[in-house]
Amino acid sequence: MNAQLTQQLAALTTADAQIRIVGTNVAAAMEALRVTQERYRLGAGTLLDLLTAQANMTQAEVNQVSARYNYLIARTRSRRWWDTPWTSVQPTAFRTGDTPLPDTVILTHKLTRDYDMGGEVVHALRGVEIQMQRNEFVAVMGPSVLGNRRS
Repeated sequence: MNAQLTQQLAALTTADAQIRIVGTNVAAAMEALRVTQERYRLGAGTLLDLLTAQANMTQAEVNQVSARYNYLIARTRSRRWWDTPWTSVQPTAFRTGDTPLPDTVILTHKLTRDYDMGGEVVHALRGVEIQMQRNEFVAVMGPSVLGNRRS
């Protein structure tokens, strides 16, 4: 079990380092795009240069999203080995009748989902509270009760 914990923490450390690296790459791509746009504006650069710089910027942003996703996966996998709960920012409690914040894109309150499995009721969700904000990265993990995806 200790080896698994070490492996999960190593994956988390690696994912954290990747976020810093791709952050630097995004900054470099942004500066390169700015310089290329100025050269193009002055007639010293070509349209191909500009398009290449834009493509490089887009790829750097995609890599950044991927690195953040990998970090969240590593953090989630490592969490089961920790005895203490996350100390991250907790969502604001939501009560029936409240108006959600303007940046809230997904909000559930006392969400439940039951399945009839041949006369036996399976309570898949019981009172789930979720509040997701714009630009927030969320990973939902867990075993599938039915073994496949259904809505």
